[in-house]
Amino acid sequence: MNDEGCTYYDDIIEQMTLGHRFIKSEFNQTLNIGWHIDPFGHSAPQARLFSEMGFDAWLFERIDYEEFEEGKENGELEMVWRPESYNREKNYLLAHVNFMKHYKAPFSYCITVICDPDSEFMHDLPSRYAEWMKNQLSYYPSKRHILHQVGGDFEWYGLRKIILI
Repeated sequence: MNDEGCTYYDDIIEQMTLGHRFIKSEFNQTLNIGWHIDPFGHSAPQARLFSEMGFDAWLFERIDYEEFEEGKENGELEMVWRPESYNREKNYLLAHVNFMKHYKAPFSYCITVICDPDSEFMHDLPSRYAEWMKNQLSYYPSKRHILHQVGGDFEWYGLRKIILI
């Protein structure tokens, strides 16, 4: 992931080329969906460059708080991201903003095997989680489907350490 706010276009291309080569050589896969877990803003050429690099969709953990609130108010936390110039009809991406605005389990829900499965908290977790997700539907255009990752990099890191021990 490059810093989207203040990176030169050639640095963006170099960073993505390095990442694509690694994925292709290690896993023999070509990616068409990207996820920026911790961006610090978005520069104008990002949508165009990502589209030209073969991406169809881009997922964001967070965006500017004013844009996020406006997206919630208008039900547009998912949208078509088009560059302001340079072939707008060809270079665009489906963009999805995560409702949580950061990468972890919602509201400190315990989602790993570290939790005590007999606790009262775990007993009604599925229904509370489902209700929480349903409450987000109005913020996205489809009103039927939303995307939400469960857990974050540091959360699962702790789980991995426990499993390895």
